[in-house]
Amino acid sequence: MADILSRLTDVKALEKLYNASQANKGTILSDEDIARIIEELQSEVIGQDKAMADLVEQYSIRLAMEYSDKPRAVVLEVGPPGVGKTHASKRFAKKIGKKCFVIDMTQFKEAHTVSQLFGSPKGYAGSDKYGLLTATLRDYPDAVIVLDEVEKADRSVLLRLLTAWNDGWLTEVSDGKKISTVKATFICTSNVAYEQIQEATKQLGDNYVELRKVCTNILRECGFAPELLSRIDFVSVFYPLVGMDIARIAALELVELVNKFGLTIADGGVDPQILFDAMAQQEATGAEGARQLVQAIEGSCSKGIIKAKQQSARSVRFAKDDEGNIVVQPVFD
Repeated sequence: MADILSRLTDVKALEKLYNASQANKGTILSDEDIARIIEELQSEVIGQDKAMADLVEQYSIRLAMEYSDKPRAVVLEVGPPGVGKTHASKRFAKKIGKKCFVIDMTQFKEAHTVSQLFGSPKGYAGSDKYGLLTATLRDYPDAVIVLDEVEKADRSVLLRLLTAWNDGWLTEVSDGKKISTVKATFICTSNVAYEQIQEATKQLGDNYVELRKVCTNILRECGFAPELLSRIDFVSVFYPLVGMDIARIAALELVELVNKFGLTIADGGVDPQILFDAMAQQEATGAEGARQLVQAIEGSCSKGIIKAKQQSARSVRFAKDDEGNIVVQPVFD
């Protein structure tokens, strides 16, 4: 009996479509992997537990249903400055085993800067090399691309991203080649209207469909290009840092700073008053992020750590003197 497919359709064409679909079939992360990645991110990105859980869970969904003609995910992270949006993106990329490239979109406020990202036409300056974004995706097609402060870029620059997000490719202007974006993940960060979006998140909870609609309307009213908003898969909301989370960030920054000099912090080696003072200072200044806190820690501790290093200390302790200054004490055993 003849194969019914041979009688009704082009079997070779059908097989080609099927094989292509299997080749592009999404990867399913196990529940254990999802839980592990969320837990690790929450321990490294302080004060943003829900944002980390949402990011991993939503990414895993899109990874499983991976389209053959679109990026794996296009994410918009919204929140006040200094609360960990870019840091979270870098840590997320590491957890999923991908290279991460951060592009500061404040450098592309003028229309003519579009060539820096996508290349220059032949005969123009810079036409002998690829643009920053196209070169990155050419060399690392499955990278996580972080477009930091995306709303600061000129509209003409942003509109060039539409083909990347909608059609799965970008054109390198210098030679006209199409660069695939179907394996890439795009994370945009923004400070726009974060207070309104935070309030909407509190009201809507995990209703992602309605939350996306509300966030889109808020961002559109603030001048965000509607063409871009329609391509965003989901919005991840970051919150201001408060209370003990500030102490945790201060402690982590101390550890990172000391490690840069090849030292460690002795167990119990941070006076609680130092961390409490950091919390009080943060509250007094009204800062919602950690940038000022990090700068203060580096400014007050670096010289003492260097001196301990010169004395061949193996670790250090942090204490307060009678005048309230931070003292770095070398530990030799």
